[in-house]
Amino acid sequence: MIGVIGGTLFCEVDFLKNSKTEIVDTSFGKTVIQKSEKVIFINRHGENKNIPPHLINHPANMEAFKKNGVKYVIGACSVGSLHSELKVGSILIPDDYINFFCSTIISEAKFFTPSFSEYLRKLLIEKGKNFCKDIVDTGVYFQTKGPRFETKAEIRMMAQFADVVGMTMAQEASTAQEIGLEYASICSIDNYANGVSAYSISEEDVRKYSKLNADNIRNIVSAVIASL
Repeated sequence: MIGVIGGTLFCEVDFLKNSKTEIVDTSFGKTVIQKSEKVIFINRHGENKNIPPHLINHPANMEAFKKNGVKYVIGACSVGSLHSELKVGSILIPDDYINFFCSTIISEAKFFTPSFSEYLRKLLIEKGKNFCKDIVDTGVYFQTKGPRFETKAEIRMMAQFADVVGMTMAQEASTAQEIGLEYASICSIDNYANGVSAYSISEEDVRKYSKLNADNIRNIVSAVIASL
């Protein structure tokens, strides 16, 4: 089984046709999944899309994947660009991240070096080039806690060390790795972070631009699933 975690842009994809909605009991609480023959999908913001970034139950989501036989997890994320040359509408496959809010989930000490699945990352890049000529194959993701957007001063600091900013992916990646899953992310650059452009950031703009990349993201993820 293959896990996909993302938002509403996956509601009508082919790999979820004839899927069934199930509630999975985990050590960390209940999670709602959509289960098809090959894919388990989780909406990270919940079945009713009302879970804000700082309240997402990443451990429950990842354990739900594992309990259903998932090995590979693809995380689709919306991000803000920290650099004007990294254009809105681009797709980025990150190769590293910064997250100062991350903690381990297991009670006993467990040390690991955070990383993405390089196998899955390369597949996303390879398939991505068929749908997006300007796919960016490396980049650093900076996670903030959310749900508020960042101040201009915070963005200036982050831009010295990272390429994009978001509120979920790094914690998700660490949790997946700690539970024993192979994880990689595909990021839709849906806005310029606060102060990067002359325009103020708004939630409405983020939603509008995320729709522009939706077909490419769905096509890339579907192609990767077909090859696994």
